[in-house]
Amino acid sequence: TGAMRHFPALYRSGYGRGALAQTGLLSRVPLTPEGVPLADALQAIQALYADNLDVFSLSFHTPSVAIGHTPYVRNKADLDTFWRWWDGVFNLFAKLGVTPVAYDDLLAGMDAA
Repeated sequence: TGAMRHFPALYRSGYGRGALAQTGLLSRVPLTPEGVPLADALQAIQALYADNLDVFSLSFHTPSVAIGHTPYVRNKADLDTFWRWWDGVFNLFAKLGVTPVAYDDLLAGMDAA
């Protein structure tokens, strides 16, 4: 799509970033099941992958794996949604051929480039 080619300049421009965000043309989608709908995460991953991004970083607060420790997982339904998010993301990664990498291997690959 080529959108990522222009993103760094837009991101540095507070005015441009704000205007695009307010119009809905630009949005930040953190790759976390905490407050981010699965559909949004999948769409972001697909767009980034289409732009040749080959390293993805996912995050969450470890207390979210148990009910009642974070506002993201208040009950059994929230916990089920939390785990479905991970299933959906990892299923997409498998479909795209994206595989896990150890931190040391990632650094070694960066040194070789």
